[in-house]
Amino acid sequence: MGVEVDHAGHRCGEPDQGLLLADDLDLAGGAVQVDRVVLVADPQCGRARSARLRDVPVDRSAIRVKAMLIAPNGGRTAHAVSVHAPTLENPRGFHRLIGGSVELGERHLDTIRREITEELGAAVRDLVLLDTVENIVTIDGVIGHEIVFLCTGQLEPQPPAAGATLTEIDGSVVPVVWRSISGEGETVPLYPSAAEWWVTHVATGLP
Repeated sequence: MGVEVDHAGHRCGEPDQGLLLADDLDLAGGAVQVDRVVLVADPQCGRARSARLRDVPVDRSAIRVKAMLIAPNGGRTAHAVSVHAPTLENPRGFHRLIGGSVELGERHLDTIRREITEELGAAVRDLVLLDTVENIVTIDGVIGHEIVFLCTGQLEPQPPAAGATLTEIDGSVVPVVWRSISGEGETVPLYPSAAEWWVTHVATGLP
């Protein structure tokens, strides 16, 4: 079957403005992720409506594919990371490489470029793939499993030393800081943890 799906903000009864056509969706009280929105059954208008991702819990029941960036500063003494709130496992919070989920039909390097543009309003140059790593992590008691394309490149412009932020897909704003390449003096872990080895090697000028 074909189901008309409203873009975010479209009210029932309003003129259609660029409706998506989603085929064979089971809308019996459930939700399915399509591209970067979540489609939720709306019995009042007989259509599926889109909901912001901030309103829908993150589904960690499946392996996700991500692309993330090691972005060193000019002196290769630190690299840019986002700062995340405390969890049960990390009561002081944690740092995460900048990046995000690879979309269907999108190449991993294009994911990095898109995420940097969307989240930081910046560009990235000298972008190369370093490795593909597996990241298994527990967040508030829930296991997450990711396959990560680990890349490196230079941000343009680079975030300031203090007060930098990025905006995530759900609209939340999180701080961006410069984490020591060596990790010395840092009090919170870095995710994905498999990136630690590459961070230190990027500092030497590799690749």
